[in-house]
Amino acid sequence: MASQSFSDLIAQAEAEGTSFDTHPEGEFNGVILNVRSDQTQNGKHRVGVQWRTDAGTLWDNIIFSPENPKAVSMFLLNLKNYGVEKDFLAGIDTDETGFATIADAISKTKEGQPATVTVKHRRNRQNPENPWVDIKKVTFI
Repeated sequence: MASQSFSDLIAQAEAEGTSFDTHPEGEFNGVILNVRSDQTQNGKHRVGVQWRTDAGTLWDNIIFSPENPKAVSMFLLNLKNYGVEKDFLAGIDTDETGFATIADAISKTKEGQPATVTVKHRRNRQNPENPWVDIKKVTFI
């Protein structure tokens, strides 16, 4: 792989609308750019939804923690933001294929569709100057 200047890469990213600042809080117009399923560093299944809003780009990482009933409830509520309901999930296993099926369903039904997105900040204890950015509400138009 050929070496590149970080300065050139940063300029290219900024020209494509990437910001290196924390996404602001508030309500924004946006569209889903990409949906994927993978695993966290701890081996937990995750559905990642990449958004482009009026204020920049951000990811909504929906992490499945089956050992914690409250976390499972939040996982299901977050999926509901994207139109994934209990009836759809009832026929899916909680394995790699199941999470790929969820990501594919969101991608096919919501990717590129205009929406209003509510973004909130949450305290990052390890790095207080860099808060966690959460998507709290999604309303597809």
